[in-house]
Amino acid sequence: MKLPGCLASLLALLVASALANTEKAIFTAPNAITFTDSNPSLDVLQLQSITHSESTLRTSLDVAFPSEETPQGSDHWFLLRDLNSLQRYELRVCWAAVVRLPFCT
Repeated sequence: MKLPGCLASLLALLVASALANTEKAIFTAPNAITFTDSNPSLDVLQLQSITHSESTLRTSLDVAFPSEETPQGSDHWFLLRDLNSLQRYELRVCWAAVVRLPFCT
């Protein structure tokens, strides 16, 4: 009777993995640098931050697929704050696998 449960779990895993795409970057944090108090500062960029205490960021981003005008698609920047020097980190960016396109409506 364990086989149906295993098959159900496998099916759920396959379905769940088809609902999102994930990109992952593994990196080692650089040594800390100190910025002078002169302007402009990083705060001027108004980037959303990711920290140890707030390690998840849910947001809605504009999407632009690669085209002649934007060969790399669209860029989005986030600030990683309070990293420990020389510690290894893993950053994951996930998005829905289903994107509604204008020609699909």
